[in-house]
Amino acid sequence: MKCQVKKKSENLTKMQKEKPNNVKIDEKAIKTCTKNQVKNSELPKINIPLNIPHFAFISFLYPPMVGVFCFVVYAMQGRIAGYFPTISETGTQYPNNKIFGQFMSTGALTTMLTLFCYYCYFRLTHSDTNKKLKFLRVFIFGSGGGIIGLGFSPINENHDRHLLSAVCGFLSILIFELLILTDKHNPKSSPAKKKLQIGSLLLAFSGFALFAASKYVFDYRFDITISSIAEWILLVFMLLVWATWSSELGSLEMSVVLL
Repeated sequence: MKCQVKKKSENLTKMQKEKPNNVKIDEKAIKTCTKNQVKNSELPKINIPLNIPHFAFISFLYPPMVGVFCFVVYAMQGRIAGYFPTISETGTQYPNNKIFGQFMSTGALTTMLTLFCYYCYFRLTHSDTNKKLKFLRVFIFGSGGGIIGLGFSPINENHDRHLLSAVCGFLSILIFELLILTDKHNPKSSPAKKKLQIGSLLLAFSGFALFAASKYVFDYRFDITISSIAEWILLVFMLLVWATWSSELGSLEMSVVLL
């Protein structure tokens, strides 16, 4: 910390020597800022390193576990009626809707953090002028907003808002992953990893398309079972891509500093 303070002092001396006569520098404010930095550096701190690949793996497991939990609660309530319900349907009626909303909020947070971590890796390995950076930022927020929206808009109460939020959230994640997949300058990539990512995305997009078309292709109730299967295909293979990012995210160093 002494080195940082020393650099600040050297910069102050240099500014004092080189300042032109017609420019007034607030030396008192600069000295006050330096003193505050020294005081903050002397405060006791706890540095907690974050294992980002493990966090991404937990983010991959969390949504399917939520789906299984909601289905178990739904079944225990005796609400299964001759067809396999979608994850959204298991989150309807009290108290399921409250639990579902809380789970989706947490899922939105873990999703945005995982995508943000990969965004940080992408930014470190590419120039700031790369056009994909802006789109990646948009899809990070789109994913979180969509997931929160579907969590607090039960499908039996706000059907259109729920579906629109789901489309926004899932498509944001899928397009984010697709942009990453088309990147040709990833030093951590490999042919085997590319094949796994391509296969996962193809299955995820197929699940998305089947989910959207099931209502118009299959008979009532049977279409809900098909929608549920398609939803699980979409969810699992969309998130499986995150498990392939371990080497990329492992090259990042992040920590939480507690003052």
